[in-house]
Amino acid sequence: MTVPSSVAASFEDDFPNDKVILAGNCGVGKTTLFLLFKEGIFKEDIPSRTMAAEHQKQWQIDGIDISMTLFDTAGVDKQMQYNVDHPNARTRLNSVYFRKAKAILFMYDMTSQDSFESLVTWNNEIHKYGVRKTDDIIKAVVATKKDLEDDRQVRISRAKSFAENKDISEEFVFEISAKTGEGVQEMFDIIGKAMKPQRYKEPRAAQSKCGC
Repeated sequence: MTVPSSVAASFEDDFPNDKVILAGNCGVGKTTLFLLFKEGIFKEDIPSRTMAAEHQKQWQIDGIDISMTLFDTAGVDKQMQYNVDHPNARTRLNSVYFRKAKAILFMYDMTSQDSFESLVTWNNEIHKYGVRKTDDIIKAVVATKKDLEDDRQVRISRAKSFAENKDISEEFVFEISAKTGEGVQEMFDIIGKAMKPQRYKEPRAAQSKCGC
C-alpha cells in the first residue's frame, strides 16, 4: 500500500500552527464533527471520505482571538488497520497527517465498545508515525453520540481512566453530540484556549508591569 507523492507533498508543504487532528475508528463521527465545525450544521448519511480534509476557523473567547485548523483524517482509520494487519508493509501517511499537530482528539462512539478499545492502538500508532512523546501536544478523549444515551456501552469513568493512563488531563475528557450540539462548542473553546495559554496571561502580565 503506497501513498501518492502528490498527496504526501500537499500535506508536508504547509503545516498550520493551529493544527488539530480528529483520530478514531471509521464510524465514530469524525466527518460529522468536521462538517459541523466547518458549516455549522449536522448532516446524516455522509458518504465515506477517502482523503483528509481541513478547515480553519477563528472566533473569540473573552476578547481573545482563537484560531483552529481542524483536520478530518477520514480514510486513515482503514490504513491504520492495514498497518496493524501487515507489520512489514508500513506506510508513511500517518506521519504526514499527524506531524506538527497542536492537539489530537481521540474519538470513540459511546455506543461502541470496540471503538473505545481501539484508542490504545490509535495512541500507539500515532506515537510511532507522527508524534513524539516529548512533543508539547494537547490530547483529548472525546465520546460521540451522546444523544444515544440509552445505547451507551462505555461509561465516562472508563474514558477518564484511559486518559489518566495516557497522562491526559481530565479537563480534556468530553462527551458530545454533533446531532444536538451538546458539548461541542464548549469542547472547542477549552481546546482552543489551551492551545494559546500565553496569550491568556498577557493582559494580567501587562497589568502588573504598569503597576495597576
